[in-house]
Amino acid sequence: LTRVRALLSPQDAFEPRALQREFRVNATDHVVTVLGSTLDTLARRDAPGALLRFLPTATDDAALLREGSIDLAVGIYADLPPELRTRVLFTDRFVSVLRKSHPAAKARLDLETFLSLDHLQVAPRGKPGGYLDDLLAERGKHRRVTRAVPYFLSALQLVSESYAVLTISERMARRLARTFDLVVLETPLPLKPYALSLLWHPRQDSSPDHAWLRQLFVTAAETAAPGLHAGAKTRTGGSRPSRRTKRNVAANELA
Repeated sequence: LTRVRALLSPQDAFEPRALQREFRVNATDHVVTVLGSTLDTLARRDAPGALLRFLPTATDDAALLREGSIDLAVGIYADLPPELRTRVLFTDRFVSVLRKSHPAAKARLDLETFLSLDHLQVAPRGKPGGYLDDLLAERGKHRRVTRAVPYFLSALQLVSESYAVLTISERMARRLARTFDLVVLETPLPLKPYALSLLWHPRQDSSPDHAWLRQLFVTAAETAAPGLHAGAKTRTGGSRPSRRTKRNVAANELA
């Protein structure tokens, strides 16, 4: 019905500079750190009256989109309602980071050393375990997580002031390695790259405001996070999600 009304109603030419509204977007601080400054530059240039309000990702992002509480969500998800629209925004991969003065930062990080260290974990919803733990369990191994925090920036600060190891998004790690005086190392496990996707409800397809918002994110990703990782996962849990992963989760809860 929304699309029919749009077709039958006369439309003024869309002008982003005339926008005076708020857009609500669910995303982790990983997404905001990677794309935030570019989004800000583009929005100030094209639509200075638009407000981008970022909110934490939720387990019910799909329901929030359906009821209109948010305009967009960005993340990697398990099972989604079939009516929702998705578009890959950018891809990322996992690396491990240590403070520069850490003894293990002097050489290649092998699995034995990796498992001997205390681990920090980013868990936006406070849930234990994750992709890395599942991969270790398949090999009959486990790591010792001593601190779990909901935010990536907090995790990077903590690892910079401790002798723990943190496995985190490469784009975020390299962006902030100098700020936090960290060394970025390859994780000694075959962790698959993953894709962060835009998620929206189809009733927004014909909205020029929303089309502008989606393109804003696409342009920001092409500028700030160029290049796609081959074979990046677009869903959590693979083709047969476990009971634990049969829920919507943020990309960065994987590690």
